[in-house]
Amino acid sequence: MGRVNGLSWHWISLQLAVPPVVGVLLAYPFWRKSQPIFGNIVGTAVIFTSAFGLIFREYAEIDLMVQACLDAGRTCFPDPSAFARFAI
Repeated sequence: MGRVNGLSWHWISLQLAVPPVVGVLLAYPFWRKSQPIFGNIVGTAVIFTSAFGLIFREYAEIDLMVQACLDAGRTCFPDPSAFARFAI
């Protein structure tokens, strides 16, 4: 059973490092072709898509941990809360 307490620092660091780099790499060709607005849209889409993907991953992980607790006959709640994990 996984931990219910604590944050997934590996996934937080992944979100901080990879999507901005990928967004810039995908937007750069459009910026060079004098289409800055489309480049900004592409970069922003990469960052938002990855953020939603990692939020859904965190939701699934929390749901599995809480369900394992309920199956064991006890209740447990994640600490920090799910909302705080999504916001981070």
